[in-house]
Amino acid sequence: MIYCRPVKIIVLCCFSYIIALHAENDISQEINAVMQMREFSAEQVTQFGKTPVLSRDGRLEPMNTFSSEALRKLHHAKKIYGHNSDRFLLSLRHKPELWMDMKFIYLSNRKIALKYNLSNGYCSYNELFDSNGNYKLQKDLEAIYIMSPSKRSRLDKDLIKLDEQINVFYQLINHEIPEIYSEKNGLTVYDQKINIELLYNRLDIFSQCKKIYLISGGLLLVLSFIAMFWEKKWIKRIMFLLAMTISVGLLYHLSGIIMRWYIAGYAPFSNSYETMIHISFIAALAGIIFIRKSMITFALATLLSGIILFVSGLNWMDPQIGLLVPVLKSPWLMIHVAVIVAAYSFFGISFFLGINNLVLLLINKGKKMTTIALRIRELSIINEISLWAGLALMTAGTFIGAVWANETWGRYWGWDPKESWALITIVVYAIATHLRLIKKGDNPYLLNLMSVIAFLSVLMTYFGVNYLLNGMHSYG
Repeated sequence: MIYCRPVKIIVLCCFSYIIALHAENDISQEINAVMQMREFSAEQVTQFGKTPVLSRDGRLEPMNTFSSEALRKLHHAKKIYGHNSDRFLLSLRHKPELWMDMKFIYLSNRKIALKYNLSNGYCSYNELFDSNGNYKLQKDLEAIYIMSPSKRSRLDKDLIKLDEQINVFYQLINHEIPEIYSEKNGLTVYDQKINIELLYNRLDIFSQCKKIYLISGGLLLVLSFIAMFWEKKWIKRIMFLLAMTISVGLLYHLSGIIMRWYIAGYAPFSNSYETMIHISFIAALAGIIFIRKSMITFALATLLSGIILFVSGLNWMDPQIGLLVPVLKSPWLMIHVAVIVAAYSFFGISFFLGINNLVLLLINKGKKMTTIALRIRELSIINEISLWAGLALMTAGTFIGAVWANETWGRYWGWDPKESWALITIVVYAIATHLRLIKKGDNPYLLNLMSVIAFLSVLMTYFGVNYLLNGMHSYG
């Protein structure tokens, strides 16, 4: 009788999973059936993807870029049940009335599905309208838009996102977007930039770099730990090959940044996605600086780069290339952001080194003059160097930001959430780096612990301010 309730819960969970899997399989079959109503050849799909169009913000781009952005907006994925975005958009334009019943529009909040009687997870366009053709969200949206943005709840924000998705779908099925560029619009030949953008989309460089960093960095870390106790030539050879693979990945990463820079026409530092790409690159580059002194540090920096690229590829991140808002059209953009993201990279390396060293301290259990103890001391010195590098860059970047703020907004400092948390981060890391001056604070445990705790202020400055608070830096 004691195990009866847990068994019931497990059975219920398994049953729910099977039902959900069956429902998803039904949707997949329906979408595949719609896709197959008219088979477009690979050549037709390719030519469609090359079509030059104007994006919603007025940027000239290939249809492939627009379709991928539209699919990501509606379905929160790069593909829809194995079909790429160009094939999806071709099918949608060919059979819009069938797609209106397809349950593929992503729902980010389950409460919305319950409140408006929608399918959970993914809903169809027609589900958003009642039997009289009235838009179910209309009344609530009117109340939300009157409300101050700071007072909107998570449900309110998710409702606005769903409304944006429905508007995009409506414009797509009515051919209101995208605006096709033709000769009468002044374009006679394909611009080289469009071809570069198609290549950029096809290569998916940052996704490939993510795999290189995570796999190679993970293997390098394992081998680095093994090499601490068991030095063999074949291990060193494999480590060298992994280091060379990571270096090639870093060059490939750099090529992706350069291509995005060329396509956008400005330094790609304008939003969270772009800054994460740079943090990842600088973290891996910083790892190379320490490679001669510590292969473990290089491995940890590479893993950090892979994790950052993994986060940048999640559905809630927006990789769209857009036009710069007026405040970002400044030469200070590249200088300020480049210095700040470099600081974040060093702080991230210190965070990983701190965790690594705390684990080693736990394993070593206070023993002195052991291989692990010597390695802890070595890595703690590198950790401190990384902390100081990050603090210096963060301080310089904040001062540069103040100069930019004066040029743009007519004041050096305004206690904006981003500014305030940047200052908090500087103070927190100043404490972390100066604790060693206190007699009781001069020990590796406290230094490494503080490098881990202090990183919470970086996460708040970078993610918390951008996604939880409202301020003048909301564009980033």
